[in-house]
Amino acid sequence: MHRFLPILLLLATLAPAQEVLRVIAMPTPDECAEAGQTGGVVIDEDFLGVWRKHRDMAVAQGATIIVLEITTPGGRLDTTFRIIEDLEDLRRANNIRTYAYVPYDATSAGAIAALGCRELIMGVGASIGNAIPIQFKGTGSFREAPRKLMAEVLKTMDRIAAAGDFDPEILRAMVDPDVELYAVFGGNNSGTRFLSAESLDREYPPNIREQQGLRVRGPFVSKSSALTIVQGSDKLSSTPGFSEAFPHMTCGSRDGLPKLLGLGDRPLGDGELLKMPPPKGLGYFFHLVGHLDWSLLLLVAGLAFFVMEFKTPGLGVFGVMGILSLVGFFATQQGEGMPMTFTVGMLILGFFLLLAEFFIIPGFGIAGVSGFLLIIFSVYAATVGLEGGSTADRLVPDSDNDWIRVQAWATTFLGTAVLGTVGALTLAKTMHRVPFLSRAFVKPPILDAARATGVAAAGRVTLDVGDRGTAETDLRPAGHASFPQGSIDVVSEGDWIPRGTAVEISTVEGLRVVVVPASEPAQ
Repeated sequence: MHRFLPILLLLATLAPAQEVLRVIAMPTPDECAEAGQTGGVVIDEDFLGVWRKHRDMAVAQGATIIVLEITTPGGRLDTTFRIIEDLEDLRRANNIRTYAYVPYDATSAGAIAALGCRELIMGVGASIGNAIPIQFKGTGSFREAPRKLMAEVLKTMDRIAAAGDFDPEILRAMVDPDVELYAVFGGNNSGTRFLSAESLDREYPPNIREQQGLRVRGPFVSKSSALTIVQGSDKLSSTPGFSEAFPHMTCGSRDGLPKLLGLGDRPLGDGELLKMPPPKGLGYFFHLVGHLDWSLLLLVAGLAFFVMEFKTPGLGVFGVMGILSLVGFFATQQGEGMPMTFTVGMLILGFFLLLAEFFIIPGFGIAGVSGFLLIIFSVYAATVGLEGGSTADRLVPDSDNDWIRVQAWATTFLGTAVLGTVGALTLAKTMHRVPFLSRAFVKPPILDAARATGVAAAGRVTLDVGDRGTAETDLRPAGHASFPQGSIDVVSEGDWIPRGTAVEISTVEGLRVVVVPASEPAQ
């Protein structure tokens, strides 16, 4: 028996080791929708922790193959780079083969993470790409990331392409919106080359293409956008040489992974699947709260103060507070839009034009409209952040991406404007009780408290809608009017009312008395 022991040991050594498969799966779109996160799980610090927990579990179970099932709209680039480092450590330190399985969609940072697995499996009709690095601002606005960050992502894609046998130009076209991708094949050319528009014109000018009988297909992506590959259903997928330039396998479902990876014609076992849980309950709420841009509160406050300034007659305290709030908001946006000196100058000029309209120039005309538009423009210039070197390029949209940013900005601004206006109208009736702010509000004289009926706030003045008096000062729109009850601070509905005009009360809102010209002189 001892004579056969060396032979048995040799056979055991030569026998193939048993592969251990573990699939780490992100929640599906349906699972995310049920949990209230319809956009899908994003790659962030929370996701990194969950990924590492499941990775360690798979390693502890002796996995030799790890498949990361990716379904995500994207996420943080710094977190994505750390996940790619984790995948490299699995291959280098643990000798584990890593695959990415994209059953639905992997975009932005999700596409980079999937390609970082080196070996790619796509579901039928699944898409991967459009990995333009962007920076989110506020609740919906975003802008393309600085070119320095773009260069870092392109460098990462070049490294991924070299390690995973992907064509670097295809991966670059997923990141850089300025790349127009073409394919050159046929004639005496060996294989297919994928080139940018600049490289195509430089290496294969039209006369050379004609002489060599080369065919050119493309562009596969329009300028100012990024490449997205849809498995088996786009023009790029049917281009000769594409399968070699973008190597990947196709799998109809998760259960088909064992057979595809050579582990037998069987479904995926329960022990082979490690599922990441979808967010639940208040966890997702706190996730959203943690990712809000709280500087928007300064924008809401600034707009609310401007509404209160012109809603109430007084000293202009709210106008100053509005300017300070917006200047603070502009400071948080440094580097996103135009310089602060430009935006703050537009803001102050707009505010003074509004003051001139209300207190110097009768009516509401060119000065008022111009001031209102300049204030909005100052917010736009500080936050929209379009790409370009000149002032016109940074303010005037001239591409699809620019228009997307303008639409996102408009959505955010309208939302904050509505919130600020509603908040101002709600608080204006009660903020006069705050000691520091009380001087900014009209304070009617205290008359006989026994006669007060509570029509005005605190029962200090008895006034009814329809009461008539005479304007003691010009109302532009704030001023004084004389009534039988006494001299009262009033405000017109916006029109200039000259001194001596008969006025009639149209609205009484707490301490705010609104008047209009009376149809007949007061008796």
